[in-house]
Parts: sequence; structure tokens; C-alpha cells
Amino acid sequence: MKSERSSRSTFPVGLAITIAVLIALLAMPTVLYAQASPQDDDHGVSIVPRNEQYAGLTYPEWAAREYQWLTLLPSTHHPFFDTTDCSAGQMGPVWFIGGKVCTLGQPCNLQGVKRTCKIPAGKALFVGVSGIEDSFIEEPVGKTEAELRAYCKSIMDLITNIVVTIDSRPVQHPEKYRLCNSGPTCTPLQSPLFTYTLAPTDNPWAATGTYLHGDPNQGPVPDGSTTEGVADGYQVIIEPLSPGWHTIFFSGELPAYGLKFDDTYYIYVVK
Repeated sequence: MKSERSSRSTFPVGLAITIAVLIALLAMPTVLYAQASPQDDDHGVSIVPRNEQYAGLTYPEWAAREYQWLTLLPSTHHPFFDTTDCSAGQMGPVWFIGGKVCTLGQPCNLQGVKRTCKIPAGKALFVGVSGIEDSFIEEPVGKTEAELRAYCKSIMDLITNIVVTIDSRPVQHPEKYRLCNSGPTCTPLQSPLFTYTLAPTDNPWAATGTYLHGDPNQGPVPDGSTTEGVADGYQVIIEPLSPGWHTIFFSGELPAYGLKFDDTYYIYVVK
């Protein structure tokens, strides 16, 4: 969601795991539906190919939208903090789901996360399997866009054992569902530089222990701050599901930090 910011309380300052939002915002491994095209999937589930658009936006552009949604919600009313249901702040043709985000100083278990989510029919799902975001407000003054991108890539390159399943069917080669460009193979391609504004109260970055410009002496990132950032990660866009119950599972590991995560969403699509 940083999707890697999901377990912010267990990471060094500046690392965000939306394991999922936020490694869901952010928020970032994953098990996705096995088939990528409708004609190959006799269960009516279709994943948007990485090199295609959905509702006029590419995967990298939807990743930016995810973080804009994720950061605008207060931690006290946020699906990734488990302080409200998945409908909070959702609008438009795509809804965002992702991993657990932890409040600084509170117990945090990133494994065995289970959520129930009711969504309207006709909504696609942007699943933030594992991701990370970095911005100018989190890093020391003078950092460049290139340095933000290098940091995000350095963390996402450490993610292993990604698994994604939809209704118990595994997504084939989920490692290809990293932000990618067109072509037969996946070349990591991060989001464009995007602008976002933090919640006016109880913003999620402050809740996870993020300091202004990475400096404890400056205190937490202020509520209502506006900044620019970039995102990297593994995401999958699932086209609208049929009415009724569906199960989405994703998992992964960040061995360098001793982290494992797995999330199960029980999705009920309302007719």
C-alpha cells in the first residue's frame, strides 16, 4: 500500500509495507487468479493483463490511485488498519484491497489476516499484493525522484514466494504481476510521480511511525500534508466478479526483515 508500510512498526523509518496497502495502502507476496484472459477461465474470473489498461488507466497509474486513496483515509477509519470495512473512501469503477497496516506501538501480526468485504456488482478489484511507496515528505530534504525510485526498487527486489489465489485457483507466475511494461516478460516499471494529500486527522503515515523528512526531531509527518511520491510493487486487477461469494488469498515474504504475510479476503458481490 508504503504498501510495504503495512507493518511500519517493525520496519526502519522510511519503509512502508502495505503488505498487501499499504508489502495495502499502503499496502503490498500474492496468489492471484490462475488465468489472465476470459477465454481461458471457465469460472468467469479475468485478470487484466499487465500491459493493458482498465477503465482508461494502466497498472502504474492505478497504483498511484491506490496510494492517493490509502493516504487520504485516517488510520482510525481505514480498512488496512482494520478500523472500518473495505468500503471506506471507495468510488469509481475500481475498489482497492490490500494487506494489513500496523499502528506504531501496537501488537502486529501480518499472518493469518482475514477480512470480509461486501462490494457492489460491476466493480473491479485492485489487489495490492505487496508494494511500497516513498515520497519527498518522508525522506530528507534534497532527495531526488531517482533516489525515491531506487529505494522502492531495492525493497521490492527482496520480496519472495509470492502466491495469489482466487476461489482456490492459483494465479500462474504471480512474479510477473509487478508493475511492468509491455512485452512477453515483465520489466519492473514503477508508477509515475504522483501527488497525494494525507488525511486531515490521524494520517496513516504518522500512525505507522513516519517522521517528517525521516527526522525524529521534526516529529511525525503532519496531518493534511501534500507531497509527491512513487510506488513499486506486485498488484493485480481483477475484472468484476460474478454476484455471490469469492475468496481472494495472497501471501509472500521479506526474508531480509524476517517478515511473512498472508491475507484472505471473503468477498461478497452484491447483485
